[in-house]
Amino acid sequence: MVFPTAEEASPETDGPYWMHLSERIKWMNDIHGKKKQGRKLKVAEAKSLLQQHNLPTEGLKPELENRLKKAGLPIHHVEIEYNTTSKQVTDVIEGWAGKAKGKKQVLWERKQIDPWSNLL
Repeated sequence: MVFPTAEEASPETDGPYWMHLSERIKWMNDIHGKKKQGRKLKVAEAKSLLQQHNLPTEGLKPELENRLKKAGLPIHHVEIEYNTTSKQVTDVIEGWAGKAKGKKQVLWERKQIDPWSNLL
């Protein structure tokens, strides 16, 4: 089983179950550039991200970061350094469109698992 290609996919209904809609749109296609780990999320940003995924938002920063890690969500801003000159070496950051689905994705689509139930 694979995700639909970029031409066939609709980020509103397709894509990794654990990604928010904005993340599915951003990471759908391959990106040529270098992925850099930016600064850590602030408490308000972490709470907002947890709220988007219907997870508890109370607690101190370390507890929020642990909750984000357990849910497979980022605790850092992700920055992409795009290719600015033709001599600069870049990486390809793979998107999800047209790629194979993992076991958890297939089980989630078939409603066999609830990935958020053990996080509450």
